[in-house]
Amino acid sequence: MLWFLWKSRNKLIFERKWTPPDAVFWQARSHALETHFALNSAMLASPRTPRWVCWQPPTQPFLKLNTDGSRNHQSGRACAGGLICDHLGRWVHGFTVNIGFTSSFLAELWGCHEGLKLAHSLQLQHLILEMDSLMAIQLIQTRQVEKGPFSVLLTDILVLLDAFSNCIVRHTLSKGNSAADFMASLGHKSPLGTTFYQNPPVGISMLMHGDTIGTMFLRP
Repeated sequence: MLWFLWKSRNKLIFERKWTPPDAVFWQARSHALETHFALNSAMLASPRTPRWVCWQPPTQPFLKLNTDGSRNHQSGRACAGGLICDHLGRWVHGFTVNIGFTSSFLAELWGCHEGLKLAHSLQLQHLILEMDSLMAIQLIQTRQVEKGPFSVLLTDILVLLDAFSNCIVRHTLSKGNSAADFMASLGHKSPLGTTFYQNPPVGISMLMHGDTIGTMFLRP
């Protein structure tokens, strides 16, 4: 909390930018929760062993939604993005969302939220949701919503999940989420708000081809 108060004080003195006290409080609380989840995950995790990782296509009738968040640590601006693919790894639809100033964890949740909204707009019924944020996955799977900066967003995510006939939520490693990472990074070049892509954007084809043929990466 003291560090966030110090940051807001410096911003007021050197940048002439005032941060409301409640905003400082929720920034500090959000950071504390992120740290809590991260430390718990590290304590519960078993020692890492080398592992081959790849994107795996869904089995019919499922489609797969991969989402990711991205935050520029210098500017503080955050974005998210994702894509939906079929059982052959073909592009169905994609999106980016330029969020503005927020935490990396909230960026992950925004990516999940906007991806699920997109899937609903396409009237999909059977969906696999994959993210490389273990903290976000654990929060969604426990379905426990506590008052905080992301409580409304998390509640909306749970409502969206329940509206599918069948939705599987699972964690993947970052190497198995590279196309979603590309879309999240693309969000930094997009206007504020959500941008939809009916066709694959330039630059993602090689990543998707690698996913389709089952290119594997060794995670140390």
